[in-house]
Amino acid sequence: MNKPLLSVQHLSLFFKQGDTSKQVLNDISFDIEKGQTLALVGESGSGKSVTALAIMGLLPEDLVSIDEHSTINWHDQNLTQLSRQQHRQLRGKKIGMIFQDPMSSLNPVMTVGEQLMEGITLHLSLGYKEARLRALELLSEVGIPEPNRRFDAYPHELSGGQQQRVMIAMAICGEPQLLIADEPTTALDVTIQRQILELIKQLTNERHMAVLFITHDLALVGEFADKVVVMRHGSIREVGITRTIFKDAQDPYTRALLLCRPSLAHRPFHLPVVEELLAAPHHGIEPQRERVRGIGAMDQVLMSVKGVSKRFPVTQGLFSRTYFDAVKDVSCTLYRGKTLGIVGESGSGKTTLGLMLAGIIPMTQGHIDYHQDLHNVIGTAQLIQIIFQNPYASLNPRFTIFQIIEEPLLLHFPDMTRQQRKQEVERLVGLVGLSSTMLSRYPHEFSGGQRQRIAIARCLALKPHILVCDESVSALDVSVQAQVLNLLQDLQDQFKISLIFISHDLSVVRYMSDEIMVMHQGRVVETGQSDHVIQSPQMPYTQNLISAIPKGYLL
Repeated sequence: MNKPLLSVQHLSLFFKQGDTSKQVLNDISFDIEKGQTLALVGESGSGKSVTALAIMGLLPEDLVSIDEHSTINWHDQNLTQLSRQQHRQLRGKKIGMIFQDPMSSLNPVMTVGEQLMEGITLHLSLGYKEARLRALELLSEVGIPEPNRRFDAYPHELSGGQQQRVMIAMAICGEPQLLIADEPTTALDVTIQRQILELIKQLTNERHMAVLFITHDLALVGEFADKVVVMRHGSIREVGITRTIFKDAQDPYTRALLLCRPSLAHRPFHLPVVEELLAAPHHGIEPQRERVRGIGAMDQVLMSVKGVSKRFPVTQGLFSRTYFDAVKDVSCTLYRGKTLGIVGESGSGKTTLGLMLAGIIPMTQGHIDYHQDLHNVIGTAQLIQIIFQNPYASLNPRFTIFQIIEEPLLLHFPDMTRQQRKQEVERLVGLVGLSSTMLSRYPHEFSGGQRQRIAIARCLALKPHILVCDESVSALDVSVQAQVLNLLQDLQDQFKISLIFISHDLSVVRYMSDEIMVMHQGRVVETGQSDHVIQSPQMPYTQNLISAIPKGYLL
């Protein structure tokens, strides 16, 4: 029997905290064979990325301790015993890594070519001309258009998908035997996501590499992994062949993860949540009635958008200026108590349209008509609010949660007394499922899902009629995502709030939306009832988007 390429055995790891230590990995064991793709799956805090960093030798030695019985065997070497210099010789040449956020992983002041050549000259000992030629070959191999031109570009001049392709080129430039991909497609559109994953799969086959694929998206795992390791709270819950795990998961936590992801086939009234599923008898839930979505003849128009466009000036040189049309002649209708889903790739104009509808940026042309009942609403802020994508960047880190939610009340209701504001803030945090005892804390003391709830509570302070949700769940784990989606649906049911739901995740959009509008290059290419657009797309662009959705064994 052949030895595995990498064998992690009984890995237990501790983070030092002063005189004490906290265990973050507990007896982790798995093997990766040559040419195999193994997926580490779990929610944030499960220990996936820490495991990968331990393999790479990238954890700070002064803050981390590894149990003496732990081994990470690479061929005949125990990586836990290597010095920093020995690890440095192994990284890149034998084991490559793709990090989650390419923009923060690439050096912003070095060109793409310079960064690629740095790794090539280090690992392959080539001269300048040979290294440049090899860098151009790698850019071409990973599908970068016009590699000669992109070689001299800076990271900010590339799209998210192109940046990730550059990261892949850097990871494989030393011709490694193992590629570690840590959430490589989390922030990418479904079409770009599929391209990146198919590229990794192609490179794996051509180069006979093994892949350690880290993700919380089980649909991706179902399509691209040979074997799955499910982790929770630093421990392994289940290991097995992918198809077996998805068809007949043995661990309740694995089954719960599979069930809480929105499906293209069903729309339960509430999405199941991991904690609820684990607490339920026999680790299951009662069958739910389907939530009915769609626009009916009796539904009331709340907002009508007509011919909205946005043009941005682009400076070229000292005296030359051109213009970029981000949104072109968009018209749509939003109904009271209903959800309009807006989908499309990055650069399609989704967020720009949302910002214009929220009154954050002005329109170049077009107009918005509101129902006559809204004419007495004072100011756009009390009419429409926006929930931003990143819950870590949208809250003031110097404000307590009480101050964050109180701020709009101070600005828009100056006659309210402090006691009235206090009571209103406590009501709002209760509405989003948080405790009033948390109000004295700061944003950094909360998880991503809790921060998004705080952002929603802040929006609700002004009792808006419309909420714009701009990729508001894309950064969240599937279980936390389900909680936030359920909260938005409950608020819509209770207050008849209309939602404009912007996302690149078509499964989530289909679950939340009554009507879907598809955008491409600033224009609307298709609009219709949610189920009809997903099940019977008419336009080729929409068909491509839907075919790119990773389905795995879930649907």
